[in-house]
Amino acid sequence: MLATKVTLRQRSISKDRFSLYLDFYPPIKKGNGKTSRRESLKIYLKKNPKTEFEKEQNKESLVLGEMIASKKQIELHRKYYLVNDSTKRNTIFSAEEIAEIEKAILIQISNGAGKLEELETALLKLRIYLK
Repeated sequence: MLATKVTLRQRSISKDRFSLYLDFYPPIKKGNGKTSRRESLKIYLKKNPKTEFEKEQNKESLVLGEMIASKKQIELHRKYYLVNDSTKRNTIFSAEEIAEIEKAILIQISNGAGKLEELETALLKLRIYLK
């Protein structure tokens, strides 16, 4: 699985305007379980701004769109690299990975591999962390 890349894009719509949207690759999962490649920002630009006000408004809208894209990129990277455990603390391990680590420590203890005291301490620290 790849970390998702977020790109700010614009598409031409009616009334001489552009609509800004976010493009995700690979697609992201929405709350309903479906995947999506795009998310509309509902921010619009004039195609041919004539006045200084319209030009400034386009610049501000683009900056806002870039800020939203950056925030979404950070949010997706956090979800990809950090998994929330039951205590709502961030950890770099999923629940399955933690279970595998605990199982591996227990196997090493039962096989007499490594220093018993260090393995028991590691297991104790893991269990304390998960509380």
